[in-house]
Amino acid sequence: MPDFFKGKSNEQFRIRILKCIRKINLCTTIPHKGDDIMKQNTKFLWIYTAILFSFALILILFAGLTQNNFQKELDEQATLSKGMEQSVSELTARNQQLSDEVKRLTGELEATKAQLEETSRLRTEVEDRFRIHEELDARLSKALWQRNDGNRSAARKTLDGVDRSTLTESQKYFYDRALR
Repeated sequence: MPDFFKGKSNEQFRIRILKCIRKINLCTTIPHKGDDIMKQNTKFLWIYTAILFSFALILILFAGLTQNNFQKELDEQATLSKGMEQSVSELTARNQQLSDEVKRLTGELEATKAQLEETSRLRTEVEDRFRIHEELDARLSKALWQRNDGNRSAARKTLDGVDRSTLTESQKYFYDRALR
């Protein structure tokens, strides 16, 4: 038996327990100032718990809505990114086509420039020949007039320096007539 029970009879022990029980009953049945404070503390605790629970619930709802909006933005960004990638690939292909076309047109331009230079050279050559033939025609015409007037020596002098091999067939005919 524990030391608490030593030297005491069961009757004394029983009386002691009854006194304790009465005290407990009195504390619960008689209102004290402590009970009002306890009720206020309990009420504050319940209000505080409700506020915390409401705040937690609001935070959970806010996080859910934010996550939903964030997911929508991610989907939107992915769609835009795919569209941009497609646009970039289309622009790259178009740029390559235009580069090829520029190369082709540059080649054509160079060929056209070469043709233009050749045409210009030929035109200058033809103009020179035409001018020479005009001069020869004028000299032949003058020599024929001189011969027809009876001045054969002047006609020969007018035709001095004219190479017969450079003349056309019709010019050769007039050349021969002027020198006869």
